[in-house]
Amino acid sequence: MQRFNTRVFLWAEAVATAVYLLNRILNKQSSIITAHELVFREVSKLEHLKIFGCPAILHVPPVKRTVWDAKGQECIFVGYNADCRNYRFYDPSINGILVARNATFMEDVSEPSHVPIQIISQTIPESGDDEEGKDWYSDAEEEMEDENDEEEDEGDEEEPEDDEKDNDSDASTIPVSPDPTSIPHVNPPSSSPTLGTVKVCVKTAAGDFVAEVPSDRPSTINLRVRKSLKKPQRFTYLASLETEIDPVAFMTLGGKGKPCAARAHQPPSHLHPNLNGNVESESVLEPKSYKQAIASTQRQLWEQAVTEELDSHSESGTWILVPRPKAVKVLDNRWVFKVKRNPDKSIERFKARLVVRGFMQQHGVDFDETFSQTCRYESIRALLALAAAKGYFILQSDVKTAFLHSELTETIYMELPEGLRTTEEDLVCLLKKSLYGLRQSPRYWNQTSTNFLRRFHFTPTVSDNCVFVSMSNDGPVYLPLVVDDTLAISPSEALARRILKCIGEEFQISSHQPSKFVGIEIVRNSDGSINIHQESFVDELFQRFNMTDAKTLSVPLQPNELLPASGENPSRIPFRQLIGALIFLSSDSS
Repeated sequence: MQRFNTRVFLWAEAVATAVYLLNRILNKQSSIITAHELVFREVSKLEHLKIFGCPAILHVPPVKRTVWDAKGQECIFVGYNADCRNYRFYDPSINGILVARNATFMEDVSEPSHVPIQIISQTIPESGDDEEGKDWYSDAEEEMEDENDEEEDEGDEEEPEDDEKDNDSDASTIPVSPDPTSIPHVNPPSSSPTLGTVKVCVKTAAGDFVAEVPSDRPSTINLRVRKSLKKPQRFTYLASLETEIDPVAFMTLGGKGKPCAARAHQPPSHLHPNLNGNVESESVLEPKSYKQAIASTQRQLWEQAVTEELDSHSESGTWILVPRPKAVKVLDNRWVFKVKRNPDKSIERFKARLVVRGFMQQHGVDFDETFSQTCRYESIRALLALAAAKGYFILQSDVKTAFLHSELTETIYMELPEGLRTTEEDLVCLLKKSLYGLRQSPRYWNQTSTNFLRRFHFTPTVSDNCVFVSMSNDGPVYLPLVVDDTLAISPSEALARRILKCIGEEFQISSHQPSKFVGIEIVRNSDGSINIHQESFVDELFQRFNMTDAKTLSVPLQPNELLPASGENPSRIPFRQLIGALIFLSSDSS
């Protein structure tokens, strides 16, 4: 510590470094093996050791600086990190410890030749008014002004001797003598400082001093007006919302199904597509209601999707029309519209689905058990790895209107859906089959699909009950079932298509080559290997949370990083949505 005049308050780092070294060298008590070798069963390596307290230049990665920033940061080496092979550095500018690996050590320096000087401000032209001039001074200079009110407005300025000193004055750290007696006399700040000078704060052991040094910077700098600066607009709309829908009151309205409170105002779809969850292009937006779909520019396509959905209900006999019963709760419904897209973002089809507002159901009255199993993502990745290793053929299929194939055991009434025209009035739908939105629909469909697959000698695996396996003379067939989506994995294409043909005789399905299965994008290479990724989902996240212009980082967050508190209301920021999306992203394809 004395060699490099290390500050006394770093004694704890010195003690930790001494312990670190003693554990890795031989001593009188242990002359054969070091303490580190005895505990960790590995030979101690000493080539990374450095002299304690020596100056070091910490490398700043390109992602942490701009073109005009310095590539190195001056610090003091104060020890080793116990968890990894990183070094510990003391940064005087932040008065804190940094942990890093990439640094240049100046062990040959016998003693420090300079102390850091922090630039406070650069002088402004005399034409500037007093109010603008005050913005150029820091709080440290204002404190020095109170202490030097009685001093005369005179001082000696240091003149540069050559061009090299002029260049050094532009840096954020300026080498000067650490002797307090050599610090220039400090002038009280005035409303019109001398042109061509820089206000600096010299930090020494005797205290902090403010001085003016010459600078070759231009005396006139055009800055933006501070009052015109605005904060990022990422969550401006969310913060402006004043009222939210009360889910408790929404569910206790006696069957009317109308929300008791709405948002203060809904954003126009063309102005806030990302915050509404629409990650599609501006030319094709997903309507939120039947009225919006009819009024949109894609009216014919949405009407065709609605007609196809109603026709499928009519063919399967989902309901029958009956007069409205008395003293019986009638469930409401709504239309959900979705633009189905291919992995290359091109439009595949327009889809409309009728959904019952199942949150209005009462347990024990119109539903009982609701649990339904689904295939685990680990099982899907394992089966894809098996197909890649053995060269199995894969076909993807999905069952159209899967929930409509299950019979209902409860008596449930539903309001007439929008778009369904009848000749009589005051009619309601008596549901005969399960419908999307009902609490028990997933359970009924799981039972129906499981019973059907058992008829074709498919048995669920022990580790995952939603992965079905059938052994035949042509080889095994694997069917991972995720609600109404499945993959047929078999040694030959003919066997996979024969299985899907049998399923198509019972349910209406569509089959194709695997491209995107439950959020996982599947790419089959020419050599038989399989790549899975979620690139489109990541792009949707960036657009949804307005982070398309975010700067990528090649290094993780620094340890012990102190994040400043945000001034925005956290309840108005979709933090939980982002965390949920990241959890799904980490557990889906990784």
